[in-house]
Amino acid sequence: MRGLSVTKAIEKPTFCDRSSRTWGFNHFIKIGSRVNLQSLMSPVVKVAGLSNKLLMSQPYIRTAPNDLNIQQYCCAGLNFGYFYDQSPVMVYDTESAPDYNMGSFTASTVPGCRAPHFWLEQDTSLYDALGAAYTLLCFKTECDAEVNAVQKAAGEANMPLKILDVSAYTDRPLEYSHHFAIVRADAHTVWRGDQLYAENAQKIVAKLCGY
Repeated sequence: MRGLSVTKAIEKPTFCDRSSRTWGFNHFIKIGSRVNLQSLMSPVVKVAGLSNKLLMSQPYIRTAPNDLNIQQYCCAGLNFGYFYDQSPVMVYDTESAPDYNMGSFTASTVPGCRAPHFWLEQDTSLYDALGAAYTLLCFKTECDAEVNAVQKAAGEANMPLKILDVSAYTDRPLEYSHHFAIVRADAHTVWRGDQLYAENAQKIVAKLCGY
């Protein structure tokens, strides 16, 4: 379990710190603009004798608070789109993670990103089916040799690894374009690929364990 302890000590999604502060500052400016607009409108409303009911009937007045604050309280990107792009205990490939946006996110299986969700049988969430440490998702049928290779490497390193055959779920997200993916207990992808054999399985496991 060395890999998980190393992760807790040194891994941090540092990419989102600056982005979140920038988003927060811009959001603060927007709120300030709305407050200023409201203060400027108040005398006009009083002079014109507009009722609250008439004022609230205006589309902008009805929707503006929701449009503005939904970004603050339902930050999809902050909750689901953050990723680890410099972790020493993940195996990266040549593809980069999608651009970070605090308000929204793009699903991706790039190592470091949160594995896209899909449902298993009997309304079971993929996330609920993940193991306590690492889970190998098998999208390929008849992959006993590959599974045996990674199980052997994980066993030699004392790395807990659950095998989850998801090859039957053809309606899974299109982002799952590889035959295999290893997902951590926190639902972040740590490796993906099309080949698993003794040599590369040992290298993958060693990296995940921080060796």
